[in-house]
Amino acid sequence: MSITFARIDERLVHGQIMTTWIKQYPADTILIVDDALAADDFTSSILAMSAPAGLTIAIQGVTAAAATLNEAGGEPVFVLFKTPQAALALTQAGVTLPDLNVGNLGSRPDRQPLTHRVFASAAEVAALQALAAAGTDVYLQMLPSDARQELEDVK
Repeated sequence: MSITFARIDERLVHGQIMTTWIKQYPADTILIVDDALAADDFTSSILAMSAPAGLTIAIQGVTAAAATLNEAGGEPVFVLFKTPQAALALTQAGVTLPDLNVGNLGSRPDRQPLTHRVFASAAEVAALQALAAAGTDVYLQMLPSDARQELEDVK
């Protein structure tokens, strides 16, 4: 499979993904990489059923997703993560992520602002920094029309 776009967005599949990002980075499949969600058959089935015609939504844990993404073949795939830790785990499982878009990570008591719309906990920042140190271009951008902000510029 060929990764057209990789994004962290804790909302996963929602209007911005379907109306802007998937048009910017066309793919036949949205692959959600999340161990807990992959083990939740009910929520996974609801997400999978939300796919519009011509688009498949697949939910896999890190190990299965690594195997899927490392298969030969060029089917375009759009990869979504709920957390930076899942993205880091996928790279540690042998998948190369040249670029990683950090979208929505909302405000919570354990998170500090990275920008006025993106927040991250210390563990999430550490995962993002580890990804960047391993060669992934990590950047923050909510919408394609927004300015891209490199991780090292928002620390």
